[in-house]
Amino acid sequence: MGGRYKLHILCVLHRGPLRFGEIGRSLVKGCLGKPITPRILSRELKDMTELGLLHRKEYPVVPKRVEYSLAPRGKALLPILTEIVRWGATGAHEDILEVPQNRH
Repeated sequence: MGGRYKLHILCVLHRGPLRFGEIGRSLVKGCLGKPITPRILSRELKDMTELGLLHRKEYPVVPKRVEYSLAPRGKALLPILTEIVRWGATGAHEDILEVPQNRH
């Protein structure tokens, strides 16, 4: 599950299937800074599909149309992500990440 965007992709897809470009635009709206490059997004989606986290549905049309959705394995991670986000909203992580002051 390593990678900068995988958890964000799971969060984006929890509302339902999205196409490649829609996922990319959603990641920009999610305040991740710079837009994700198509190459990196493609790699992340491929990895997640191979891990069984996503379904990839390709439609027999021109131009090519592909939708991604959460597979049962990906949906199983959503409660965990929800709790991580809830915990982060409490500010508790700031105490853990606080660097002790050097005292002489």
